[in-house]
Amino acid sequence: MKRLFFVFFCFLALGMASDAKDLNPDQKELQSSMFSFLKTEGFSPEIDSDGDIKFTKSGVIYWIVISDVDESPLYVSLQCNYTYGDGFSRERIESLLGYLSYYKGVKLLCFEDTYSLRAELYLTDADYLASVFYTLMNQIDAMRKDLVESCNKEDSKPAGAGLDRSRDVRELLSQWAEEARLEMPMDLGDGMIMVDCFLSGENFGYRYEVEEDMLGNMELLWGDSQTRDSFVDLMLNVLPVDILRHVADAGANLVLVMEGKESGRVKELTIPNEDIADHVRESKQ
Repeated sequence: MKRLFFVFFCFLALGMASDAKDLNPDQKELQSSMFSFLKTEGFSPEIDSDGDIKFTKSGVIYWIVISDVDESPLYVSLQCNYTYGDGFSRERIESLLGYLSYYKGVKLLCFEDTYSLRAELYLTDADYLASVFYTLMNQIDAMRKDLVESCNKEDSKPAGAGLDRSRDVRELLSQWAEEARLEMPMDLGDGMIMVDCFLSGENFGYRYEVEEDMLGNMELLWGDSQTRDSFVDLMLNVLPVDILRHVADAGANLVLVMEGKESGRVKELTIPNEDIADHVRESKQ
C-alpha cells in the first residue's frame, strides 16, 4: 500500500505541473527519475509552478531545472538562489564573479535581487544525474562557503586582481582533477569505466577503460574525419561549458584516452585548444 501511495503521489505531483512545461518522454523520464530518487534519499520534493523539481536541504531551497528545449542530449541545472544582504551586496558579489566562477563547473550568476549557484550539465542517460547528485551538491556547497569567506575578508581580491589566468586556471584544473579522481572509478555503463582525470603538460583529459568491441568502434569512428568531427561536437556539448572555459583559458588541449580492458591497447582523441575556445565563445552559456 505504501508503494502504491508513493507511485500515485509521484504521478500526481508530476501531473500537476504538466501545463508548466511541455516535456518530451525522455525529459519526463529524467524528471520522474530524479523526483523518485529524492524521495528515496529522504528529501521532500515537489513540482513548482514552473514545472521544476523543488526540494530543501539544510534549510536551503534547491531546484532541478530540466530544459524542455534541449532534447539530445538533455540539459539540466541543479541550482539554489540567495537574496543580497549585509556583506553580500550585488556589487560585492559581482566583484567576485571572475574569481569564483573558475570553480569545478559551478556557475555563479547575479540578477537584480538575487544571485544563483548552478551546476549545469548535458545528459544522454537519465540515471547519470542521480549518480553524480551528491558530488554536484557538494561542489555547490563548497562554492557557497568560498563565497561567504571571500565576502567576509576585507582584503579579498576582486575578480581578476593580480590574476595570472593561465597559471591560476591551471592550478584550479589540477585541483579539480585531483578531486574528480576521488569519485573514480566511475561506471558509465555500456562497458565504459572512467578511471582517471589528469592535467599533464598541455593536456587536460579523461581516461577510460572500455570493452574491446567499444575500442574497435572508437577506432573506426575516430578514423573517419566526418564521424570524428561529429563525435567532437557531441563531447563539447556534453561536457560542462565552465570546465571547457577553464581548459581554454589554461591554454590546454582536451584529451580522451580509451584503453582496452583486456588488450591494454590505447586510442587517444585530442581536441585542440583553439577548437575548445571557439566552442566556448559560441556557447549560449
